[in-house]
Amino acid sequence: MNFFSFFNRDENPETLGFKVANKLILSKIRDALGLTRCDLHLSGAAPINPEILRYFYSLNIVVTEVYGMSECSGPHAMAVESAFRLGSCGRTIMGATTNLQNPDADGNGEVCMGGRHVQMGYLHQEEKTKSAIDDDGWLHSEDIGKIDEDGYLYITGRLKELLITAGGENVAPVPIEDNVKTALPFVSQAVLLGDRLKFLSILLTVKVCSE
Repeated sequence: MNFFSFFNRDENPETLGFKVANKLILSKIRDALGLTRCDLHLSGAAPINPEILRYFYSLNIVVTEVYGMSECSGPHAMAVESAFRLGSCGRTIMGATTNLQNPDADGNGEVCMGGRHVQMGYLHQEEKTKSAIDDDGWLHSEDIGKIDEDGYLYITGRLKELLITAGGENVAPVPIEDNVKTALPFVSQAVLLGDRLKFLSILLTVKVCSE
């Protein structure tokens, strides 16, 4: 826990403690970082650790996530400061459609994108185009995701990263690895093992300090 979490912005940003901290301390930090003129603070292209988002949030810097691909002209789903949820990429942008194909019992399926922002195909690469865009025009991302009751998209894994155990159970390793690293701060890396095995195992490396 960092010092500024004491002011507890998560529960109520209008508390007196937070207002004082924001005026006297946090504003100076944002100015030193050169972020006072930023209207949006966005993260994209790769997953970001929720702890990083929480740290910036404690400085009253709301970093929201954007999800998309070059094949759909960039963003497909995004969140804004006034409406975001930690760990979510936000809602599908206006004019676009998100389809989760072959969802499991928990609602996790392959994220497929539709809309006029989706490319026509790869130049002179017909086979690659057919593998990425199906006959109905859906662009396949090969990302596994789920959508909550309010339309917020969460990326939970990669299609090709699914582990299939000896019992035939499909397991997405990324959420488990991320949760372990979140629950155990001393863990630097976590790798889940279990493909074609009877049970799951996890390989951990711990953080060390060099003198």
